[in-house]
Amino acid sequence: MVARRGDSLVRIDVPAKASVAFYWSLERPSDAPVVGSVMVGMPAYKAGLKDRDSILAVNGQSVAVW
Repeated sequence: MVARRGDSLVRIDVPAKASVAFYWSLERPSDAPVVGSVMVGMPAYKAGLKDRDSILAVNGQSVAVW
């Protein structure tokens, strides 16, 4: 695996038997709350959402990730 640390690239060797646990241990960024696509006739479509709309809040609660 190669990772970026600041302006440098770092090579990290992960043994095959440890790879699953290693990758699961990493924090993964969550997807931004952006609508991918809206299907005609579905509730999101009927509510007026469009592809690429950003969701800012749900039930009055701000959201930053899905």
